Amino acid sequence: MAIWDWTRRSWSPIGIEVGSSGVRMLQLSHDGTRLHAIGRRELPPACDGDLFSGDRQTALIDAIDSLRAQSAFRGRRAVVVLNDRQLLVQNLRVPRVSELSLPDLVERELAERLPYPIGQAEVRHVTVGEVRQGDRLYREVIVFAARSKTLHHIVTLFDKAGLQVCAMDVEPAALIRSFLHEYRRDEDRASRTLMVHIGTARTVVLVCGDGHPLLIKYLQIGGRQFDQAVAEHLDMELRAAASLRRHQGDRRASRRDPDVLRSVREATRPVVERLISELAMCCRYYSVTFRGSPLSRVLLGGGEADADLARLISQRLNLAADVAQPFRHIRAVTPVEDAPAWDVAVGAALRERYASPKPAATQPAESRT
Repeated sequence: MAIWDWTRRSWSPIGIEVGSSGVRMLQLSHDGTRLHAIGRRELPPACDGDLFSGDRQTALIDAIDSLRAQSAFRGRRAVVVLNDRQLLVQNLRVPRVSELSLPDLVERELAERLPYPIGQAEVRHVTVGEVRQGDRLYREVIVFAARSKTLHHIVTLFDKAGLQVCAMDVEPAALIRSFLHEYRRDEDRASRTLMVHIGTARTVVLVCGDGHPLLIKYLQIGGRQFDQAVAEHLDMELRAAASLRRHQGDRRASRRDPDVLRSVREATRPVVERLISELAMCCRYYSVTFRGSPLSRVLLGGGEADADLARLISQRLNLAADVAQPFRHIRAVTPVEDAPAWDVAVGAALRERYASPKPAATQPAESRT
């Protein structure tokens, strides 16, 4: 007699995001309308940028055990998010007409870019559409590649933590699902949106339309760079600078110290300018590659998202900008603090509810590159 696994019907898998500063775990109802369990734990700094090795392995297992013991997480099934620390993510252009199949073309192009043999990689790709370069047509493809032994190591690590990895997710796909769950109108989903997720150490820039990615780029800019800028400007220790910056950001506008706020903004201005400059270049690349489909908005997410930064980006890029609200259509017993920081984890928990991003249907476009 088969045993009925009611957790598969009642609850989503546990969405797990392991970042530079900690681990986030989140579980929704099966239909994605209710928040069932949520929790975060800090982790030690990652050695050599590896989020799943070194001292972090034991700390991660302990953090997962603690979160499962103190929160109401159900079942063992988990969706683990991978980012650019584990993945190579690139837009590639391959000939539109070739004797080789598209997967073979992708692997041939990718083999020259990987720091390890292509035979040791797990490769997936999404076809964006056709673009024109000079007088020739090419296929624009977004490629995701990860080392097989890295994926095996992650599965084994979570198994030791008592969880069954039912899927490996990629950060851009999780962000798109979060966007689709937040924005329900057809015109919002069809519009071209520049999604900007600012984390502790990285920023992922993603252009999406009709539920599929068109452009993905990782920037080496994050909250840590903001903290370092404040520490250097005010001659403070890094931990104190981080506390000062977050304390001013968390307080209501009427309770902020204007002098401290002014100093923090002055200190972080070069980092903000660099971020906006990178975003502007992404916008230019998109507008040249996909003529006739202009960007309509910026959606700012991640732990560094706030209304002040959104307004500044809006002014500089001449686009409407909103701060992500991933829990807009998700009922919670109490409001979630720092809600924009949970957009990736929400998208991971929604993986079984929303299909994977589909290839784009774009018209051929001119390209200067």
